[in-house]
Amino acid sequence: MNERINSFKKQCTIDKHWDNEAQKWIDGHFDVDKFAKLIVNESVKAIELEVNNWSQLAPFNSIIKQRGVYAIKRHFDM
Repeated sequence: MNERINSFKKQCTIDKHWDNEAQKWIDGHFDVDKFAKLIVNESVKAIELEVNNWSQLAPFNSIIKQRGVYAIKRHFDM
């Protein structure tokens, strides 16, 4: 599996831990929302990097990036 995805999984996994206030162990969980946001943000970065490589479209790079990033974020209501 992609190393970035594995890294995102680790960032989103909260292990079982002791809650001092509640005085009990809290079961670990996986933060699905955080994982989704990390994936979307990584997709945005990929578009930005890809567009930077389109030298023949250099005059339009910023417009293409803005539209692509906007489309992804709008699609995921971010």
